[in-house]
Amino acid sequence: DDPPSAVMFRILLVVALAAFASRAEAFGGPASSAFAVRNVRSSTSPSMLFGTAPTASNTDVVEVTFGTKTVKANAGDALSDVAKKAGVRIRYDCREGKCGICAVKVNGREMRTCKTKVPKKGPVNVVVP
Repeated sequence: DDPPSAVMFRILLVVALAAFASRAEAFGGPASSAFAVRNVRSSTSPSMLFGTAPTASNTDVVEVTFGTKTVKANAGDALSDVAKKAGVRIRYDCREGKCGICAVKVNGREMRTCKTKVPKKGPVNVVVP
């Protein structure tokens, strides 16, 4: 009998290989080659399965200003997370963009903080009521 951790590892490996196969098919590659279990440990890395993680070199850094507080954030970050990082308190209720409690003005336009992402180009000026 294998210990539970070994069984879990095998299950995760099968799921990862299935994800790799579907990704290979989506980009025109044959799915069968993705299941060929030849030296899986040395040839399969997380970046092959899920893409590369954002790094400072491939992410736009934008300055976001909340009144007198300015912080740097990555383009695409949730504005609610950036506000929290800046120490700015914003009220929330539904967190789905329906109620409007978290509405702020981003560069003069009213936006719902819970659903807004940091734009690619700055500067970004946020006015919290």
